[in-house]
Amino acid sequence: IPEALYDLTSLKGLWLSSNSLTGGIDASIGQLSNLGTFNVATNSLMGSIPSSIGMLTNLKYLLLRTNKLTGKIPSEITELGALVELNLGKNRLTGVIPLELYSLGALERLALDKNDLSGSISSLIGNLSNLEFLNLAKNMLSSAIPTEIGLTTDLTVFQAATNQFSSSMPTEVGLLKQLAIFTFFNTEITGAIPQELCEVELLCCNDGIFDEFKCCNCTA
Repeated sequence: IPEALYDLTSLKGLWLSSNSLTGGIDASIGQLSNLGTFNVATNSLMGSIPSSIGMLTNLKYLLLRTNKLTGKIPSEITELGALVELNLGKNRLTGVIPLELYSLGALERLALDKNDLSGSISSLIGNLSNLEFLNLAKNMLSSAIPTEIGLTTDLTVFQAATNQFSSSMPTEVGLLKQLAIFTFFNTEITGAIPQELCEVELLCCNDGIFDEFKCCNCTA
């Protein structure tokens, strides 16, 4: 990404996806304070996400998917209060999901899949009441799914397969009546499918959805 581009401070949208860009995202990105969209997905960008990303307070769409980004998700992301979509999937990010991320109340789409994230899903997930799409698949997330997931009632896609979640599935997942895609195979979750999930129309009890669950008597 040429340095001169960071001097275009009137930019409201920057789309550079699906190219062969290399190098990193410079800290000077913070100068583009009018940006509403920053899309550099599907390139070969390396290095960390600069903390100055938090200066883009007008940003609604931050799309960094399919690069070679490393390091942690910066806590400064909490400053992006207008953010509607955050897609950091298919990188090499490490560390935990920062608690600050759960303060982004306008967020509708969140993709962190195919990284090396660890830790757990915080109970603060319930703060993301506008969330419609959540993809956390193929990380190293562990612990139990928090009951507060039931507060994200607009959720239509919830993908969290290939992680290290433990304990049983909380019955509050049955409150997600808008679910259309729900994948949790290849995890450490045990026990029976909560009866509440049988009321969600997408679910028929079969191994394609719950790889290691005991089947309940779904009639859906």
